[in-house]
Amino acid sequence: MSITRKWVVRTVRHMVGVAMVAFLPVACGGSGSRVAWPVEDVTVAAVTPGESQVGAYLAGHHALQMHDLKTASAYYRRALQIDPTNINLLKRTYTLLAAEGDIGGSIAVVQKLQALKVKDPVATLILTVKAAQNEDYAEVERLMAAQPRHGLNSFVGPLMMAWAQAGQGQVDAALRTVASLKKSDPLLTLYNFHSGMINDLAGRPRAAAVHYAATVTAEGGLSLRTLEVIGAFYLRIGQQEKTQALYERYLKEHPGTVLLDGLIQGLNDGATPARPIADARNGLAETLFGAANTVREENAADASLLLGRLALAMQADFPLAQILVGDLLQAQARSEEANAAYQAIGRNSVVYYSVQLRVAENLYKAGTLHKAIAALESLAQQWPDRPEAFILLGDIWRNEKRFVEATLAYEKALARIQVVEDRHWNLFYSRGIAYEQAQRWTAAEKDFLKALDLAPNHPLVLNYLGYSWLERRHNIHQAKNMIQQAVKQRPEDGFIVDSLGWALYLTGDYPGAVQELERAVELEPNDPTINEHLGDAYWHVSRRKEARFQWQRALSLNPEGPDLRTILHRKLERGLVDTPDIPNVPDT
Repeated sequence: MSITRKWVVRTVRHMVGVAMVAFLPVACGGSGSRVAWPVEDVTVAAVTPGESQVGAYLAGHHALQMHDLKTASAYYRRALQIDPTNINLLKRTYTLLAAEGDIGGSIAVVQKLQALKVKDPVATLILTVKAAQNEDYAEVERLMAAQPRHGLNSFVGPLMMAWAQAGQGQVDAALRTVASLKKSDPLLTLYNFHSGMINDLAGRPRAAAVHYAATVTAEGGLSLRTLEVIGAFYLRIGQQEKTQALYERYLKEHPGTVLLDGLIQGLNDGATPARPIADARNGLAETLFGAANTVREENAADASLLLGRLALAMQADFPLAQILVGDLLQAQARSEEANAAYQAIGRNSVVYYSVQLRVAENLYKAGTLHKAIAALESLAQQWPDRPEAFILLGDIWRNEKRFVEATLAYEKALARIQVVEDRHWNLFYSRGIAYEQAQRWTAAEKDFLKALDLAPNHPLVLNYLGYSWLERRHNIHQAKNMIQQAVKQRPEDGFIVDSLGWALYLTGDYPGAVQELERAVELEPNDPTINEHLGDAYWHVSRRKEARFQWQRALSLNPEGPDLRTILHRKLERGLVDTPDIPNVPDT
């Protein structure tokens, strides 16, 4: 009986992206408030037009379901040509256009709603973009003053008004408007952050410092945006040590992040950064960016995308908003458009390197392996001290089952790490998998043990090393104990439960193996290897019909590789009569 496991396929489910660079929270400081987006239902169920409009609407609806916003908005516009006063259709169209980034087209549709005397809070927000682009801050204030203060507008409204007042030179009025947020504890950090920025812009560093200090001492972790704004402030007033402390705190909260590299480099170079909020329009963009992050936390991706686009319409060069929009597009499987958003970020941005890693990852997901490899090799050359490009390259080669190339990439990554820390466990684990699949077991075992040393009792490492020992009939009882520890931590992980079942099988506890393998099949019913294992266990407890059923089931799941299919066919024909039992295997 072959017990060689298809670990390539199965570990990819656990590990693809584990060693890839994670994008850490970049939200506006202290958006905090968990409130719903106050948008009316914009369905067009009430539309009863002629056939051509129905066709255009249905085509638009289908495109929308496929996340093709550009096509959807084009069809809705066509439907509007037939019924130009359909309010629900107008609402659907302007929101789609804005979410697609066509702010000018969206404004044109909103103006049609205005002509129909329709009040709509999101439409009003879009009109503020036009006013801000014209630096007509009095119009922004007028528009926002009329908005109800509930839902998202409980903080977006006051902040937009405050920045509009600041844009008119009414600093004290702006601060009084922001102060209305103090009435709500969840909005207190937001109050301090924006009060700090308004005072900073107005040339009041002492007042700004008070509010910024309250922002960074509030409960909750620092966001990158908070760090960027407040860190720059301290550098500009000559308090580098406070910036250094903020950076160290962020690195402690987000170990291994590459997002801070540019800021740290600027600090080390003694550079004085520009003020991130240089005018009132930047403050308005900051407000919309914070709102976009808030609704994203509420899983309202469409509203978040719309708000992110509005923020970029206010301030085109806003890297963290560009990342937000790119991430939302990527979540909709719109990799090409996501990369366009990422690529718009300039090389001088502090997040450029980390964003280029995301671009390379998207190129791979889009099926352009050669472009992804070229991009990563270029990044590795441009940033000779950074290991992340080689880590991602190793992940990609491993996913492609090109394990020799994967080991080489991981080796290059480790060569760039001066001090190995606990967080590097996954790099040793990933390289260990590549070594094991490249038939270099001695090197693989060494890496797995190192990973365990860095991350004791990590379930993935315990499971992989334990199972690998089982395959080699080495340290059988220790391997079983390790897998049992992994199962305790992840009892709902079908693959790890399967490992325990197989360990019991190899030590001759067939009834126990059946119990665990049945549970593993319940958790992962479509994995051919788990079904095969259950069939083997059934055979040894004289449940022969059920054994053949599981083997047939495994075969129907299209197992990878001709060897496993051949083995399953042989088992269906002969059972396990030519396969010796393996009870009571001693440790070796």
